Amino acid sequence: MGTTWADNHGSIYPFERLRTDCACGACARLVSLTPAMTWPDEIKKTPEGLHVGWSDGHTSVYPYARLRALCRCASCTGGH
Repeated sequence: MGTTWADNHGSIYPFERLRTDCACGACARLVSLTPAMTWPDEIKKTPEGLHVGWSDGHTSVYPYARLRALCRCASCTGGH
């Protein structure tokens, strides 16, 4: 999933990485992910943050500040 922030910074979030970065705690402990666990049925912007409904029935909420902090681009990680 890609997004362009208000400051024109572009971020790309692979679905698998988004799922493992879910704030629920359980997703980070998953050893392996099935295709249903890494494919969203719904992505919706809300005042609380980005809501992602996954194909396996799980829902993740990413507050926008946290989502921005999850950006792994070279600029955000100090890479070149």
